[in-house]
Amino acid sequence: MLRQAAGGGQAAPVVLLPKKGIYVQGDLGIQSRAFAGENGIVNLTFKPGFYGSLGLGYRYDRNFRFSFEYSSLDNRVDKIRPGIPIPVIDPVVGPVGADGAQFPSNGNVQLQSYVLNAYYDLNGFGYQKRFRPYLGVGVGLQTTTLRGVTPAFFPAIGSNSAANVSDTQPVINFQAGISYLANKQTEFYLGGKFSYAHVFLLENTDFGTLMPNGSRNWILSTGIRYTF
Repeated sequence: MLRQAAGGGQAAPVVLLPKKGIYVQGDLGIQSRAFAGENGIVNLTFKPGFYGSLGLGYRYDRNFRFSFEYSSLDNRVDKIRPGIPIPVIDPVVGPVGADGAQFPSNGNVQLQSYVLNAYYDLNGFGYQKRFRPYLGVGVGLQTTTLRGVTPAFFPAIGSNSAANVSDTQPVINFQAGISYLANKQTEFYLGGKFSYAHVFLLENTDFGTLMPNGSRNWILSTGIRYTF
């Protein structure tokens, strides 16, 4: 009672704060990739794919942390629009090789990123301030690898040409989400990310030298972070 009287009768609210130091994290999610075009003529569209990431970081204080992260994104190619008319005869609709025609495609494209990220964790809310929104930005390198990318009708016309090639370019990403502090060492998080890389240069493919206009991916993932 004396302690309560000395303190105005109110106990200080309990705020749970994350532990400082080295941490590891991993997350999984889904992602959607925008079309990739070459000189505005050849376009590839992609099916939604999976996303995975592993990171090693350091929490400097209650708000700032940094991490080095490896991530992998994989997309099946959905459709391809060639740069020139291709005389394809569909057995039902007849000729379909006019300019602007899209064809089903085989193959997939993998993106592998190596990025240094900086994060700012906002002050929390809710019970013991355990819910903490965050913002992040990262820069690094991204490698795109094409595996067996070719119009799906090529085998039917006796062609085995396909793009199997890779290239590495700078990448930047922007992130936002929310973490839940289970205890001082363990956090669960849910977040979104936009990743962008500029023009790739893919040389000596079966289709010559290609210059896709980079990659733009929207990612939604959830994961866990543990501080030692």
